[in-house]
Amino acid sequence: MIRLINFMTSLFVISSSILFAQDKVPVKKWSLVDCIDYALSNNIDVQLGLLDIQTSKIDLKQAKNERLPELYGSFNNSQNYGRYLDPFNNTFATDATTNSNLGVDLGATLFTGNRINNKIKADKLNLQVSLLENEKLKNDISILVSTQYLEILYQKELVELVKKQLELSQTQLKKTQILIEAGKRPKGDLYKIRTQISNDKVDLIDQENALVTSFVNLSQTLNLEYDPQFDIQEVEHMTLDEQYTFKKVEDIYKTSLNTMPEIKAQQYRIKVSKALEKIQEGAILPTLSMGGNLSTGYSSSRQLPEGQYHYMDQLMDNYNSSVYLSLSIPIFKKFQNRTNIQKAKIDKMQSELTLVKLKNNLFKEVQNAHSDALAAFASYNAAKQAVTSSNESYVFVKEKYNAGSSDIYELNIASLDRLEAYSNLLRSKYTFIFRTKILDFYTGKRISLN
Repeated sequence: MIRLINFMTSLFVISSSILFAQDKVPVKKWSLVDCIDYALSNNIDVQLGLLDIQTSKIDLKQAKNERLPELYGSFNNSQNYGRYLDPFNNTFATDATTNSNLGVDLGATLFTGNRINNKIKADKLNLQVSLLENEKLKNDISILVSTQYLEILYQKELVELVKKQLELSQTQLKKTQILIEAGKRPKGDLYKIRTQISNDKVDLIDQENALVTSFVNLSQTLNLEYDPQFDIQEVEHMTLDEQYTFKKVEDIYKTSLNTMPEIKAQQYRIKVSKALEKIQEGAILPTLSMGGNLSTGYSSSRQLPEGQYHYMDQLMDNYNSSVYLSLSIPIFKKFQNRTNIQKAKIDKMQSELTLVKLKNNLFKEVQNAHSDALAAFASYNAAKQAVTSSNESYVFVKEKYNAGSSDIYELNIASLDRLEAYSNLLRSKYTFIFRTKILDFYTGKRISLN
């Protein structure tokens, strides 16, 4: 019994040591690059896009294989009863017989209106479209992850700001108690400050919940199950570039035309539609093909004068071969070819109009991003001035309150105004950072916070 107790005690100590050691292991903090790379590797939509690329590669490979000949082998064996014509000796037979036929057919297309080459060209272009569509998807995910990452950074700073506000209110409570004991302030101020502290605590809970929601949103984008220990890296030296150079909208737009994958993809789609139009035009041209055939057979009814005609001997003797050259000329097909050509031309025009529409939308996006960045910068400057003014106002009201010439209500208002000013500064700071990153993105730069 004593040994068992000693063993259990030792096991408890060891287990506690292991758990303690595990507690000391630092939890990995994800950088923005980590989050983006993980999302691109595990996002379901990206994986579906990769499958589309594989399908396009298979289609291209098969289009090239259409240049190869077709080879077929055939074999059939039949048991015949009653009267029938034996194809090997051209006589009628009435006995039950066994027939076998073997053959090999080879066929190749020599000319088909250049449709095979145009199909290969179209599939090559479709592969580029699939690659660019996947790149567009990756860009969208990168922007989404960056937005959610910045939202977490903002919420973290906001939580710290609200904590400082709570600490400030708690400090003011202690000072007010001293002033009340000295007879300089009415006792009612104590209740008002306690109410303010309660409000600050509620605000802190709300902001902490908002921070958790931000982490949940990022986890979902990464296709991860939410873990309370999941955290991101604090970005060192991430400051707002107050000297940011705003390029002209037209210059950003011209650059984005060469960097945005959706524009390139649509340009390739136009080329695809042209290749498909040529395929339909090729359908009205003749098709030239050639081929050959090897065949032989066996019949149990066929006999030699000297006796049985063996299976292998018949196969060798019945050997037959043929070669053919075929020319197929389309004359009338219910106007189907003409209809297909007309539809292909319409598809090409639709692709061209879609490109114009995409370019117009891209210009609007760049224009809006530029305007949003300018507005965010103006908001940031206004928020800085508001912080300066609210700080000065708070210090002034606080001194008046301590001197007994102001009430607790005025002090609370000044404190809340100061908190709101700092909150607006944080929001405008991260908004401006994000807006400038979007502008840089349109010029082909990868989103980074460093």
